[in-house]
Amino acid sequence: MKKITAADLLRLDFEQVDVPKEEGYEEDFFYFVFKLKSKYGYPLLITGDDDNEKDSYSVEINELEDAIIIKNVADLEALVDIIKRNITK
Repeated sequence: MKKITAADLLRLDFEQVDVPKEEGYEEDFFYFVFKLKSKYGYPLLITGDDDNEKDSYSVEINELEDAIIIKNVADLEALVDIIKRNITK
């Protein structure tokens, strides 16, 4: 099982969102979102360690409230492929 890295996320068209500490946080941080927006916001959110020394991420489907957590890059690639092939514009 290959873990998901930041490079994998960017290659799969996820977008890095930088949040500066000036927005009321103790320090700068970032997260990733898939560039597909639903009426409820971004459906695929990325989580990871705050300092992310291990460059290992998991992907959660936001509306499912932690019911599905993807940690394997092959599974994420399959999901993104299915979404891209079936999206209605």
